[in-house]
Amino acid sequence: MNSAYRIAVDCGGTFTDGILLSDTHEVWVAKADSTPDDPTIGVVDCISRLASQVDLSLSGLLAAAKTIVLGTTLATNIVATRTGARTGAITTRGYRDRLSFLHVAKSDLGGDRKATAAELFSFRSDYPRPLAPRHLVAEVEERLDFRGHVLTPLRDEDARQAVLYLKRKEVEAIAVNLLFSHLNPDHELRVEQIIREEYPEAYVALSSRVLPTIGEVGRWSTTMFSAYVAPRTTEFVKGISAHLEQNGFTGALAFMQGNGGVAHR
Repeated sequence: MNSAYRIAVDCGGTFTDGILLSDTHEVWVAKADSTPDDPTIGVVDCISRLASQVDLSLSGLLAAAKTIVLGTTLATNIVATRTGARTGAITTRGYRDRLSFLHVAKSDLGGDRKATAAELFSFRSDYPRPLAPRHLVAEVEERLDFRGHVLTPLRDEDARQAVLYLKRKEVEAIAVNLLFSHLNPDHELRVEQIIREEYPEAYVALSSRVLPTIGEVGRWSTTMFSAYVAPRTTEFVKGISAHLEQNGFTGALAFMQGNGGVAHR
């Protein structure tokens, strides 16, 4: 009777490590060089090395695999090396510079609060570069109150002009960050519709969808990161999924998340 296998692969910036587990609880491990330009190559190389240890071809092992779980530091590496998508943003009029303000939650200060606070205003400190430079942040006329009620309706023409401006600037991704959208996402959803009409090639991240919680700094910055890394990570997910299927894999493919859980394609 042929064995069934479970495979786990962790794709890091330097090495790609794999573990193979049989249904009889035997374990094999393998290591391959990571390939940052195309992480798929390193992942497949690692699985091929696992296959050779059980005297199977790559396609033979994949056909016998029930599950493959992939972990990767791809998103972290993209941010660290500043190799993400050219990202633009659309925000509420008057809040274009909100994410450029230095901001630390009081609960994060800890220790010597005075020393930590002083560092926020040190002209000797390196100023963090925004993921979207100021000239790629557009504003739209709209406003909700703190209960999510509409104070100023969204001007469609404003949103359309913002999208067309970012299209001319050839951004690859657009983060939509509007005030109090976690309480009422209607304005952000309308901006998304306009992006789909005017610039369907762009990746869109809505703050009301990415992190619908109170506090524009946390919600907006997380949305910016999502927009910045998503095009490359999406390309990786599609690429590795297609490659595995072409080589006979019909099992369940899952991806490790930062919270310790897994997400399915």
